[in-house]
Amino acid sequence: MPPECSVYTGELHAIAEAIKLSTNLNAKDSVIFTDSLSSSQSIKQPYPKHPILKNIKTQLYEMRLQGKNIELVWIPSHIGIPGNEEADVAAKEASADPSAKIISKIPYTDMKPVIKTYIRNIWHDRWHKNQNNKLLQINPNLNPVQYMGMCRRYQVILTRLRTGHTKLTHQHLLQRDVARKCETCQTNLDVNHILLDCPSYQRQRRASGLPGDLREILTPQNIDRLVTFLKCINILCDI
Repeated sequence: MPPECSVYTGELHAIAEAIKLSTNLNAKDSVIFTDSLSSSQSIKQPYPKHPILKNIKTQLYEMRLQGKNIELVWIPSHIGIPGNEEADVAAKEASADPSAKIISKIPYTDMKPVIKTYIRNIWHDRWHKNQNNKLLQINPNLNPVQYMGMCRRYQVILTRLRTGHTKLTHQHLLQRDVARKCETCQTNLDVNHILLDCPSYQRQRRASGLPGDLREILTPQNIDRLVTFLKCINILCDI
């Protein structure tokens, strides 16, 4: 099978081939044994999406119309059942056989994760090559921020600080005014300067236990320390 195919697809394909073999043998009653619990359970689905699963259900329906019956039996794997182990050996030998039949059509359900991975790799490459990407320092791996259990207000604060766009540092754009400067350092006020660089807030950073790395500061795990620090320097309401 193509490497893009999932194990689940392979198991369904094996069941479909077994049903086809039973049809060709013109057997009235057949039993198919499988160690794939997910495959055997999925056949009970009334409206399956997987194309091979749809084909299996169609095959079973047509065989019932012909008065034939196929029973699907699940057997636990890797517990020393001789027939099961012989089937595993036969499957491995068949996969190594260059003349073995190869599935040419890959189900769309198996291609979705392949496409997602491909798109994400392109996104990751562009994310790192963009020289004007201010968020690269905060999120180099494109992992989504998990806000589980965090109140809405804290989510807003953390998101604004992570993007670098806060009321304190960017309000001048809406007011068509000059950028605000740090009263101590006389440099443009930005998130990095407030959280790490300005010497005026050094004591408050230590008191609140703020980490020394910007990426670590702006994580949900440190939201309480971050809010404590912002309260200490009286700018929480300006974020």
